[in-house]
Amino acid sequence: MLPVVYPVLLSMMPTEVTEEIKIQYPPIECLLYTFHQTASRVPGFLHTLCGIRINTGQPECKLDEDHTEKLADLKLRLKVLSSQANDFIKKLQQVEAKLGQTKAEDDAAKKELATKKSACKQSQVTCRNVARMASALNEQSPKFLADGEAPVLSWKPMAQAGQKRAAEGGQGGRGGRGGGQQQGGGKRQQGAGGKPQAAPQGGRGGRGGMRGGMRGGMRGRGRGRN
Repeated sequence: MLPVVYPVLLSMMPTEVTEEIKIQYPPIECLLYTFHQTASRVPGFLHTLCGIRINTGQPECKLDEDHTEKLADLKLRLKVLSSQANDFIKKLQQVEAKLGQTKAEDDAAKKELATKKSACKQSQVTCRNVARMASALNEQSPKFLADGEAPVLSWKPMAQAGQKRAAEGGQGGRGGRGGGQQQGGGKRQQGAGGKPQAAPQGGRGGRGGMRGGMRGGMRGRGRGRN
């Protein structure tokens, strides 16, 4: 995926920012995240792609191609991206402060104000992630922020919290089923006419009883024939 992701990422990181050329932070956040994750799996290949060399202790492919210009161009783009992201965070903080002083009179205005505050906070998280991932690649000893060190994408916190709750609930559900099987074996239910009736056994125990009964019946028929 690296040869596919890298050119797209590079095209969205300008060497300078003007009124005509602006940075789109949400897609860059996703592209940087993907780049860190994929490149961390094959750090040696990244050196042949754009010249970034990660010290992994493993032998890397050595090509005669000169990556000086490509690496310098990448580092310039990463520097501009990180700097612009940090500057935009400061602007967003000023906007957030103004929104905090704004008073809404009716319900519609309150809803609109809450939406603006939420969008402002999310944009700050997006820019922080972009600045962090860009800086990590532009350091003297580049580092991949993958797996446990990867930032949480700005649009994923609520989804991840839901998945965590679902996982915890699933573990509790398995324990509940197990407990139900143990209790079922120790209780007796009332059958027709008020007579006690043994509770149904677990699935495996039921199959075992059926197999035992079939084997006993077959042996009994064999003895009768003899």
